[in-house]
Amino acid sequence: MQRYFRVLKPGSLYVSYEWVTTDKFKSSDPEQVEVIQGIERGDALPGLRNYTDIAETARKVGFEVVKEKDLAKPPAQPWWTRLKMGRIAYWRNHIVVTILSALGIAPKGTVDVHEMLFKTADYLTRGGDTGIFSPMHMILCRKPEKTEEIWSS
Repeated sequence: MQRYFRVLKPGSLYVSYEWVTTDKFKSSDPEQVEVIQGIERGDALPGLRNYTDIAETARKVGFEVVKEKDLAKPPAQPWWTRLKMGRIAYWRNHIVVTILSALGIAPKGTVDVHEMLFKTADYLTRGGDTGIFSPMHMILCRKPEKTEEIWSS
């Protein structure tokens, strides 16, 4: 956020859409930690932050937080339901991918990628079902009209 703060003109707005853990996430719960780590691993994320960290970071670099909202909360429909794949559909797709790979039509590693994506979808679904994860945390910030540069160039 610091780099955005530096380049924005005073009074400009900045919006960020973040993947975060929610207030329901308990780092002391091994099952919840497994779900979050599965999401991070499967989506090649460096580490999910808690939603409260987003506004805190924005304020630290000098932004005014105008609005924060989890766009995944009702009345939005559950985003993760589209990721749920039944076992029959999974195995059908797995067989097709395996055959295509064996015939040399699909590149080497396609079967492994299919399995990884299925596992990741399962972690995302579990994160959504339990409410410990949101991929739709929006924060709207404004660079104040008058700012003190708190970061050295």
